[in-house]
Amino acid sequence: MHKKFFTSQNLTDIPWLKHGFFTRNGGFSNGVFKSLNCSLGSSDNKQNVLKNRNQILKSLNIQNSKLYIPNQVHGNKVWMIENKNFNIKIYADALITNKKGIVLGILTADCAPLLIVDKNKKIIANVHCGWKGILNGIVENTIEKFIDMGSEKKDLIAAIGPCISPKSYQVKNDFINKFKNTEENFQDYFIFKNNKSVFFNLPLFIKVKLLNNELKNIYILDIDTYSNENNFFSYRRSFHKKESDCGRQLTILSIVD
Repeated sequence: MHKKFFTSQNLTDIPWLKHGFFTRNGGFSNGVFKSLNCSLGSSDNKQNVLKNRNQILKSLNIQNSKLYIPNQVHGNKVWMIENKNFNIKIYADALITNKKGIVLGILTADCAPLLIVDKNKKIIANVHCGWKGILNGIVENTIEKFIDMGSEKKDLIAAIGPCISPKSYQVKNDFINKFKNTEENFQDYFIFKNNKSVFFNLPLFIKVKLLNNELKNIYILDIDTYSNENNFFSYRRSFHKKESDCGRQLTILSIVD
């Protein structure tokens, strides 16, 4: 089934919020980028990418809002967007705002998009979660920014979007070693099938970080980007297929009222 976007059950009943975990479907791009590629960092036609981004805003009826997508660097920086006139390049892996008319966008192709919302204070964040950024503290830094802006942890709602699932994320011992020094119970994030087959559970790693920071309202969409080629770009799948490049899907979040 070709689907245009998914939503999270724990966010859909918030009347002032619009969100969508968009897939690769319904756009203007061709070839390996077919069809809703939203990455200007790819070798796709730039005009097609811009049309794809605009198509997403139109589909949620927020085309008059300003879309911000950071240059994602697998780091731990959280950037606050305070007005629609902000035009410099952003190098960060999380965006946060409490302003209307702003759309926070994150690009993924196996990493997880993480949405966090304060339903009382009307503060929202969109977070790019790969293993490096999570190890570097991107989840904790985003939650800390909410607290700085007046939120209470009990009011925060989190949704973990489509990403690579454990069954598709086989890793080697050198990958496991990156977790040993900093992560207590690091073995919980890995599935050891035998001495040679080890698989990493990215959604669980994010969930534990959220739980450790006292967030309780967490929803995981549990959709695998690697095996679901009809709906998602996957960096790992493109690499395995020796494709020339890989598209990115866009996840967006916006305060509309």
